[in-house]
Amino acid sequence: MFGDRATAQVSLPKEPTEQSVLSKQSRSPDVSAYRVGSFLLSPSLTLSELYDDNIFATRKDERDDFITILSPSLHLRSDWTQHKFNVLTGANVARYLHDGLQDYEDYWVEADGRYDLSGKANVFGGARFSHLHIPRTSPNEVFGIRPTIYREIGSHVGVFRQWEDLSMRLGGTFERLDFDDVGTITGEIDNDDRDRNSFGAGSRLGYALSTRYEAFVQGAYDRRMYDASRCCESGGTPVHRDSQGFNVAAGLNLDFSETLNAELLGGYLSQDYVDSNLKDVKSLDFGGLLRWRASPTTTIRGFLDRSVEETIVSGASSYLHTQVGAKVTHKVLPRLTVNVNLGYSHVDFQGIRRLDHVIEGGAGFKYAVHPNFFVTADYQLLHRDSNVPTVDYFQNLIQVGIGGELPAAFSGNGSTVDAMTENVALPNTETPWSGLYIGGQVGFGGLMSELAGPRGAGGTLDADFGGKGFTGGGFAGYGQTFRHWYVGAELESEASQAKWDHSGNPDRRVFSVEKVVGYGGAFRVGYALRNVALVYGRVGFIRTEFTTDYSHEGVPTSQDDEQTG
Repeated sequence: MFGDRATAQVSLPKEPTEQSVLSKQSRSPDVSAYRVGSFLLSPSLTLSELYDDNIFATRKDERDDFITILSPSLHLRSDWTQHKFNVLTGANVARYLHDGLQDYEDYWVEADGRYDLSGKANVFGGARFSHLHIPRTSPNEVFGIRPTIYREIGSHVGVFRQWEDLSMRLGGTFERLDFDDVGTITGEIDNDDRDRNSFGAGSRLGYALSTRYEAFVQGAYDRRMYDASRCCESGGTPVHRDSQGFNVAAGLNLDFSETLNAELLGGYLSQDYVDSNLKDVKSLDFGGLLRWRASPTTTIRGFLDRSVEETIVSGASSYLHTQVGAKVTHKVLPRLTVNVNLGYSHVDFQGIRRLDHVIEGGAGFKYAVHPNFFVTADYQLLHRDSNVPTVDYFQNLIQVGIGGELPAAFSGNGSTVDAMTENVALPNTETPWSGLYIGGQVGFGGLMSELAGPRGAGGTLDADFGGKGFTGGGFAGYGQTFRHWYVGAELESEASQAKWDHSGNPDRRVFSVEKVVGYGGAFRVGYALRNVALVYGRVGFIRTEFTTDYSHEGVPTSQDDEQTG
């Protein structure tokens, strides 16, 4: 979820298959690829504009910016009856409107292949090179003037063998990470002590319980070796971060049907560090994958994963990263696809008292305006809530883009002409979305206050306070459809009992904040799906009244305040 490939843990390599090519699902070759001999070629280009309201992912003094991103890619894959070979290359070139120091150029090239020795045995391998930057949301970000650049070289090799109901996969991996130095307002940070090599080896043994169910056991060993003998401490005494570890697990692969597949595993993991000042990691290991085509137009994917990741946070040996997420993709119309995603990360730093909770969620759509061209829009919310309040942040990302794929990535149910002239408009009759509406709501909500600033004689305070309570309100609005497009306006009000209290001794500070009432208005713009559903977005304002009570040394005071957003 961090988008920080520099923390990736070594894992058992997977052989390339039709469903797993460079960790990306293969696309249908009959529509989205040129035939070049016995290969299929899929080029694409996207130009997008991103608004980021917190480009440095900070708790306070947030800075926003507009970012223009050019993203070309090229995917070449074989179309052979035997063997497989795939190449993928791409880039993200970003230019910031106001803060050009944050510009970056990420690019990568990957290749993997499989050589079939027989119908039941093959060897496989792959290699990759990447030139990337560490995002500001990463727990390993050092907040230089420019983003921290690093290069990654990786490879894997393995062999697979099937004997009737028994199968076995053996493999090894290698990864090299090389970090550039980065400047700060006080000097330059030497990142050479983060450069390292990682080696891994593993095996998986499976047994088919039936044609649809397989039980397996697997294990992997990894070794992480830094170039510098003493390294990677953000403040304090440098430490030796070399380590070795292993994980073992047993699980089930479940093919419930042609449209539903799941994999579950549970086991144990360990990571031991050379330096006695760094805490070793011993923990349960677990994971899962879900792939479900719920209908011909709806796909649901989910995952659960745990790993030990490297860090440079002072005093910590690593962090135990547990993450879970899901994504739903639905084809509303032949030309319109919408998606919703939600993820959560539990980031437990080993050796220090720091625990981060990271939430990511969003939605987007892709609409084919032409067989070769499409428009996209996407919204993502990221939030880190830590027991170290200074690293908390909220980040809102709004992105729109246009792109092209060659050849046509969309053909509809008939010819290209049929696809682009498809009548998707609603009849010119009254729809269920037109007219006046009124409603009410009741629920249970929270209130959180983030304090940051001076306190006392030359001191500062960064702290979080929160509470909860019942909430309820009403709304009313009016909307009208124009063929399949919907526009409307809405007013809303809310009363709340959400409150938090902080109290000490009677003669010390006692204070509280309560959310009282709120009201607002919004415009709604949407798309009516053949009188069945309305997909819409809304933008507007909300004004909320808060009451703050404060008492110090028995002298009370109260203040009412309103905030608009």
